[in-house]
Amino acid sequence: MTKLRTRLRPAALRWWPEIWSTRLLAPTRAGRIWVVTVAGCLAIKHWIPLLRQTAVPMRIRGIGTVWLSDWSQLMVAWEVFSMHTYSEHPLPDDATTILDLGANVGLASLFFRLRYPGARIVAVEADPAVARLAERNLRGWGVDVVNAAVAPAAGIVTLHRQPGQSWASSTVFGKGEPVDVKAVALDTLIDQLGGVSILKLDIEGAEHDVIAASRRLDAVDCIVGEVHPVEGSSADRFFAMLGAFDVVTGPMVDGNGTFVARRRLGGGGVPASGNSGET
Repeated sequence: MTKLRTRLRPAALRWWPEIWSTRLLAPTRAGRIWVVTVAGCLAIKHWIPLLRQTAVPMRIRGIGTVWLSDWSQLMVAWEVFSMHTYSEHPLPDDATTILDLGANVGLASLFFRLRYPGARIVAVEADPAVARLAERNLRGWGVDVVNAAVAPAAGIVTLHRQPGQSWASSTVFGKGEPVDVKAVALDTLIDQLGGVSILKLDIEGAEHDVIAASRRLDAVDCIVGEVHPVEGSSADRFFAMLGAFDVVTGPMVDGNGTFVARRRLGGGGVPASGNSGET
């Protein structure tokens, strides 16, 4: 117990500002108290391996109850619904098909469902345990969940799980608990949908090889997501592969940052669907 207290004290001091900021996810005082309580529990759970897979409920304004099993999933909720990560760059006015790669527990898909109520949405998540939570959170929202990693080609790949931090699990960065998972190619998903209005891309470094291998980006209207630094590539090289798109980035730190890429009119191919959203 003494060792646990020794580990928890610096964690509590380090995470308290973020724990307090999560209160913005709830509209009422009682709701804010509950959100901060859940945030504290998830921070503590990070240091107790036996509790890491236990999901806890939390209500989010405009969404209802979602289930979270680790601290990073709460941070995703905070980024999506409080910091408005997917609203900081201009998105299309309309969308008919949305492909959410690196769906985690489905929170970005919920954001897209609220913004585009008539769209078909497919959420793809590599980690089987996290994908089960995504299915739970997206039940009744009309979102299809696919449990697979996205890779340059179909097959089996090794996912490196980050204990207590599911948003950092990666098929590229070799730290964490290894688990073999099914992989699907991006072009297969695009073809199955008949084109993609919005491709959300947050796959922890795999985006470099996945985009390099794709031959169907002409069927994608808009890409929004995060680029990560990987050995042998860079953000500039990644964006150079999106030559038919106009790219706008957020602040980039050591090659890591958010971006949106909108297909340029006449930039090679006709928009797959929806409204180009030019303003």
